Amino acid sequence: MKKKVIIIGCGWLGKACGQFLSHQNYNVLGTTRDANNFKTIQDCGITPVLFDLKPDHIEGDTSTFKGASIAIIAVPPGRNKDSLPEFENKMMQLFACLESNQIKNILFISSTSVYGNSEEVITENTIPKPDKASGHILRRVENILTNHLFFNATILRFGGLIGYDRNPARFLANKSNVDNGDCPVNLIHLDDCVQIIYEIIHQYKWGEQYNACMPEHPTRKDFYQAAAKHYQLIPPTFSDVNSGRKLISSDYLTQSLKYKFRYKSPFDILK
Repeated sequence: MKKKVIIIGCGWLGKACGQFLSHQNYNVLGTTRDANNFKTIQDCGITPVLFDLKPDHIEGDTSTFKGASIAIIAVPPGRNKDSLPEFENKMMQLFACLESNQIKNILFISSTSVYGNSEEVITENTIPKPDKASGHILRRVENILTNHLFFNATILRFGGLIGYDRNPARFLANKSNVDNGDCPVNLIHLDDCVQIIYEIIHQYKWGEQYNACMPEHPTRKDFYQAAAKHYQLIPPTFSDVNSGRKLISSDYLTQSLKYKFRYKSPFDILK
């Protein structure tokens, strides 16, 4: 019998993950707030579910969740300061829904932004000190989930997501006097994101916390100038201002999952 997985948030990452899992013989359901997205979700081998999280209730038929053994939560908090406080309330509604449907194994897609700016190498033992509103919200939700007595929750903190239609060359192309040129980049390709999610599920790695970034970290200046030239865009120029040299280590993830990154360096996407 196929394992049933529900992906909360079938966006850029969620659809790619669901498509891969369906090819691995999982029964995948994916939520969306817009019925117009059903066709593209179905084309990925995912059963679409109309589902909308509100701060005080949920809209949608959650009876379809019954029988699922795993939930992947891929809902970003957004950047709108006015909506950020609502994110925590929405997650509380979601957690209650998942518990009522007896879904114990939760994979929460978080971000390395929970660590804030830093001058050090970041590992899973580093105490998160977020310095932006979205990082504070994510950290609070992480704590709520990991302290929840019902769930077996794994927190997966991705660096900057790139790949395919997210071409990093366009992030800074044609910009001038950009700060932090000597700081390392902490990026990860979509293909590695999807494979890591699969390995966590396949290897039953619950109750964990993982950082996930490419193992190699060139400077922003070296990478973004090279990427712009590769794609025949105007390279950015950089100032002498450098604040924070945060470098995210994925050593624990590679050891725990015995994982080998497909894209070890951001320069690999330029080949």
